[in-house]
Amino acid sequence: MDRQFLEFHDVLTSFKSYWHYRPFSQCSALDEAPWAQSSPQIVDRFKRFNLDDWAHFEDGLVGEESLDFLITLDPRFKVLKDLPFRKLTNASQVDFIHNAKIKQRKNEQLLALIDHLPQSLPPHILEWCGGKGFLSRLLRIEQKIQSATIIDWDSHLIQAGKDLRDIDLDTNLNIDQINELAYHYEVLDAMSPQAVERLHQHQCIFAIHACGCLHRRVIEQAQVNLHKTLVIAPCCYHLDTLDEYEPMSKIAQKYTQSETQGFTLNRYLLRLATQQRTHASERRQVLRQRAAAFRLGFEQLLLHLGFTDIHQFPSLSRAQQRQNFREVCLSFASALSLHPQPFQACSDADYDRFERLGHERLLQIIPLEQMRHVFRKSLEYWLCLDRCLALIDKGFDVQLTQFCDLQVTPRNLMITAQSYACSTP
Repeated sequence: MDRQFLEFHDVLTSFKSYWHYRPFSQCSALDEAPWAQSSPQIVDRFKRFNLDDWAHFEDGLVGEESLDFLITLDPRFKVLKDLPFRKLTNASQVDFIHNAKIKQRKNEQLLALIDHLPQSLPPHILEWCGGKGFLSRLLRIEQKIQSATIIDWDSHLIQAGKDLRDIDLDTNLNIDQINELAYHYEVLDAMSPQAVERLHQHQCIFAIHACGCLHRRVIEQAQVNLHKTLVIAPCCYHLDTLDEYEPMSKIAQKYTQSETQGFTLNRYLLRLATQQRTHASERRQVLRQRAAAFRLGFEQLLLHLGFTDIHQFPSLSRAQQRQNFREVCLSFASALSLHPQPFQACSDADYDRFERLGHERLLQIIPLEQMRHVFRKSLEYWLCLDRCLALIDKGFDVQLTQFCDLQVTPRNLMITAQSYACSTP
């Protein structure tokens, strides 16, 4: 895994100017992009794109066709063709049986994950930040485990989990007995000392789509003499208590501190790793672009009206996305508790002008964002491999698996760590 990590690190370092920046804060036009002088031919081509052209590249220029396009403009991008994640073909192809209690896509995620688990698991597991405990129930239905402890800070999810009822696998037990014997639900903050106690009391831990500091906690507390199996699907690396990313493995610590090969990651840069969406319908793409243009137009209108200290804007609901620009601006003003009079005094011509400005600025920001997304998956793998190597540093045997297709969930990487130093009680 050291070699794979260094492949990603070399790419992220070599192409640092293409992703390690913040559009508009550090550059507000294509010609100002940190990579503009290195790839003038890409700048020239992007300037001729309209919004329909960019809709074709909605997935952030990361598909094979998109990458081939970039290579024709700048041959240096060929190195991305050989990155390890493009060779992974082990996404699950299981026949999904829909469980009526679980939404279809969630059900597919969990069954695909189960399909990639080790053959043998300890009989009792801890589901970390487990919500309603769907994974534990599916594992028991599949006869992979006998019982589970599910912890989550959200009392409503915990209560909803307690109210679930399983198909009876043992005719000698009624459903209430199954719930009492098989599942222990607990309202618990994963960052609390009590949660660390739970980690140390269980040999098998599942942390599926636990955000930032929550899955980091599991890795930091992992011990080969205590934990037989860890299954972690990382998510939302930016949701952490740390303002700047602190590498977890020895090799990542070494290379990020290098004067020539290092880089830092703040929350904004970390967010890039999880910005991939499942593909939206054409109508959803149009509404998404329209909402982005309206937000940028509203930002210009604010500056025109003398509001210079507002940098956070509310998101638009589905219903608001169908409003015209004037209505959206009034909705934004209301949400931000701004006096409506200046906005009501603007003429239709004013609103037309600022709506047009919003679309113009969107055309400027899209290529700046989309170029960063070329390296999105590389950054996600770099972060995942850092976690894998941190567990290897502790003595675990580790595998990194792509457990399902991107259309089921973009967060489809699963870390499986096993210890043979941990004896079964």
